Formats: sequence, C-alpha cells, structure tokens
Amino acid sequence: MDDIFLLFILMALSWYIWDSLSTKELAKTKGQQVCKNSDVQLLDDTVRLHKLWLRRNNRGQLQICRIYLFEFTSTGEFRYSGLIVMIGKHIEEVKMDAFHLS
Repeated sequence: MDDIFLLFILMALSWYIWDSLSTKELAKTKGQQVCKNSDVQLLDDTVRLHKLWLRRNNRGQLQICRIYLFEFTSTGEFRYSGLIVMIGKHIEEVKMDAFHLS
C-alpha cells in the first residue's frame, strides 16, 4: 500500500513539473511575440513565475492559474515590466508597462 501511495506522489510530481515547464515555454513564446509586435526587446529572453494558485476557468473547471513576469526595453536605456496571466494552457491576459518610444 505504501508503494502505491509513493508511486502516486511521484507521478503527480512528475506531471506538475512537465506541466509547469510546458506552460512556461508557452508564456515565453507569447512574451517574445508581444515584444516583437510592440517593437521592443524582451530582456534576458525569459519569463519568471510570480504567482500560482487554483482558479476556475470559463467552463467552471478547476485549473492552475499562473502569473509570469517579464522585462523589456524600448530604447535600451530603461527596463519595463510586463505580465502574462495563464489559466491552464490558455493565455488569459497580457499587460505591459507604458514605455518610451525611440
């Protein structure tokens, strides 16, 4: 019985790690796309997890909600922040600070 419980825990942990990595990659791709469309540069070529909790989606299903933060620059002089809200694998919202145009 203990072996089955341990196996279940390991499987759940493995799923969580795989899901987190694939969701972060989706957020990074969206961050790159938003920065490219806004004619700014994504700094550090990455996003970072800021917040994680459970939330219901539009259909009432319980899913993991994640907020990823990223930084960008428009002139190379100042750093600005942005965020991406994801519910499961769905991108719910993208926000960027107001920035100077070059």
